[in-house]
Amino acid sequence: MCEDDNGDNAGEYVVKFKGGTETGVTGMACELVASLLADELGLARPSPVIVDIDPNIAGLLSAKDSDVAAVIKKSGGLNFGSRVLSGGYGTWPVNKSIPSSLTQIAAEIFTFDALIQNPDRRTNNPNLLWKGSEIFIIDHELAFSFLYQIGSSARPWEITGHAGDFLNDHVFSKDLRGKTIDFSRLQRALEGVDDMTLNAMFDQIPLEWNNDNLSRVRDYMSDVRNHAAEFIE
Repeated sequence: MCEDDNGDNAGEYVVKFKGGTETGVTGMACELVASLLADELGLARPSPVIVDIDPNIAGLLSAKDSDVAAVIKKSGGLNFGSRVLSGGYGTWPVNKSIPSSLTQIAAEIFTFDALIQNPDRRTNNPNLLWKGSEIFIIDHELAFSFLYQIGSSARPWEITGHAGDFLNDHVFSKDLRGKTIDFSRLQRALEGVDDMTLNAMFDQIPLEWNNDNLSRVRDYMSDVRNHAAEFIE
């Protein structure tokens, strides 16, 4: 349960502790950018928030769960959070086939993960919350994985060769293979993410998360947006 700046009840959120991730504040920024971008592209995700953690909370947990206490102690300051979904949402089951009614949504999620170069939505780790005709995407700290690769593509909108290998393990890859999908809506949405929108997204990143990686992500998004048709193809 979280409180807002006025001390009022702000609701229940899942917090991604920066002290518990290998990517640190870069992972926090990638989480936020991916969430904001998903919203711009019309994909469902839990509402994102920035959660200020008092590291002294760790003292309350040290006797009950020393491992969690240690992570919280290293996570003082601003962390990424997302609103808890109520109403019976569950994790996408491992090896679940895509119902025909969800093929379009699944294809757009697959394409979104290609766009943000997210290798962490796999068959054994779906990172999806699902109920009926709704799928919410979660967990994007490893997005923009080109940040951790040696060298960079001169044409980042083309996922060719080994650059796209991570998509072979995507949770929806097997079921989507060979299907004809209309990506026109997603392409229009991507083309609509203009520079003003990108700037507004990146302006929401806290200063304490800022580093050189963010300008690389910003430039990448601009490049792919400018070649949206080629990326979709």
